[in-house]
Amino acid sequence: MVVINEELPYSLNGGESSVLQQQASSSCKDSERNVRRRKTMDPEVWGNLPANVAFEIYKKLPMRDFLTLREVCKEWNQLARERRCVTDPIHKPYFVLVQMNERNKFWGRTWDHSVMLHGILTFHIKSSSWVWSRLPGISVSKSSPSTYKCDLLSVKGLTFGMDYRGSYEVLDVQSKSRYSIPRQPRTSNMPCALGMTVDTSVEPPTFKIILGSHDVGTQIYDSVTRSWESRDSSLLESYREPKLRSCLDCGNNLYISSDLKKILVYSLNEDKWSELNPLPRPEVCSSSRALGLWQGHIFAVISFKGVSSRARRAYSDEGANRMPLDMEAPFLWIWKLPVDHSEETQWEEVDEMPLDMQKWLLPLDDLRRFQFMEIHASFCEEHVLIYSWVPERCLAHRLVFHDLATKTWEKVEVPNHSISILCDNWTNHVFMPVI
Repeated sequence: MVVINEELPYSLNGGESSVLQQQASSSCKDSERNVRRRKTMDPEVWGNLPANVAFEIYKKLPMRDFLTLREVCKEWNQLARERRCVTDPIHKPYFVLVQMNERNKFWGRTWDHSVMLHGILTFHIKSSSWVWSRLPGISVSKSSPSTYKCDLLSVKGLTFGMDYRGSYEVLDVQSKSRYSIPRQPRTSNMPCALGMTVDTSVEPPTFKIILGSHDVGTQIYDSVTRSWESRDSSLLESYREPKLRSCLDCGNNLYISSDLKKILVYSLNEDKWSELNPLPRPEVCSSSRALGLWQGHIFAVISFKGVSSRARRAYSDEGANRMPLDMEAPFLWIWKLPVDHSEETQWEEVDEMPLDMQKWLLPLDDLRRFQFMEIHASFCEEHVLIYSWVPERCLAHRLVFHDLATKTWEKVEVPNHSISILCDNWTNHVFMPVI
């Protein structure tokens, strides 16, 4: 650097220097004001940000700055209070398991529907182990109307339930937020079909509750408008008093499985109810319960009816020769159907459970201890969790993990049979498993 030792010009030394100093001071103050202005939140800018853009910004804010959002408006106050943007996301695969309490049925007691299983099974990468965690309770009706033969539903991380007043409640598994839904305007006196669609492309997720009936048409609740909409379509006459098991959100179409052989389909765009072609299975097979969606296909898990009693007799030397099914034959299959199927499109078998996994899922010693065991399943994209459920103990006894992409089967080890409902002297107080 070259330094030239010369006197300053007159214009910069003396007369005009004070003017320049004033201008510099004024410029400095303007800069400070601009800085202060930049530190404030311009309502015109921040008030018109798309929700997805604002959400990404919130996640990058320091905790102190994030919590000051509560001072901006009511919505941001709720966002900061729920800490939705600072909660670690639940990584896939995860499985939300919801089961009603059926233990009283086996002990000659009145059913207590307020006691239930509601939790999430996740895979912990660092420890390479599965972890079961309880989720907050959700309203469950003790004496739900006969027209709503529906257990809890779990769709894309949202759990649906109904309380004794006939009102609905939805719980967000990720944020633990609760949404109370008022009762529908018109009540049906006939069997109804109920399902839920979820849009996870926005934050928080939005949802719709679809309620179909024979006599009052179809009613849809939209979480965006927070209102019910009535439509003209009605259920098919063949739909008669099933117990709803699960539903699958497939964009425009909603698929509802039940105890009936066929699967209900509702088209939101066409406002039309229809039935899906039944799965090609023997009459002795149980109805399809779990439905999944992956790579443009609908997947379903089916198993033999009364599989536990059949397996128990097949294990014995006396019964093995008489039964059409033994433990050396498969009793659980996975089928698929294209989403863009036609009426002529048939289901295609994807895989069947290997024999070693069957014997793991229904072990002989446990079949002797338990009166009855059911087979349940849960989907998370290409991942399937299959488990043996013991109603008399309200216990998920054995679990198997299946990957549709690789067609591999793995045993799932959960410590101390922790996936269960434990009641204290049959009261309404629930003790959930602690990991």
